[in-house]
Amino acid sequence: MKKYLLVFSLVFFVFSLQIFPCGENCALKGKEILKYEEGTLKGTIICQHCKLNQGDKCTPVLQTEDGKVFQLCPDSIKDKKIDAHSNLKVEVTGKIGYPKEGNPVIHIKELKEIK
Repeated sequence: MKKYLLVFSLVFFVFSLQIFPCGENCALKGKEILKYEEGTLKGTIICQHCKLNQGDKCTPVLQTEDGKVFQLCPDSIKDKKIDAHSNLKVEVTGKIGYPKEGNPVIHIKELKEIK
């Protein structure tokens, strides 16, 4: 019976750690993920610390027009020049992860400014 419990626990653990679309610095690492979906979001890139008074350091996030906040995966923003889009309206396409706790995280595939 103990062997079955151990095997079941191990299998459950492996499946609960869904593979991240990005690397080690993923904001979803170690969190329980409810679902992933591909999507496109429109909103403004703002600083989570300065504009929303959340967190202890400057972190870019996407705030949609309805006020929802999506974290931007640090590994996926390296090549996207996020600072150049700060405080501008943008359209972001990518894979969105919804953790059990905290803000959803988007792994950016495409980022373009909306005029």
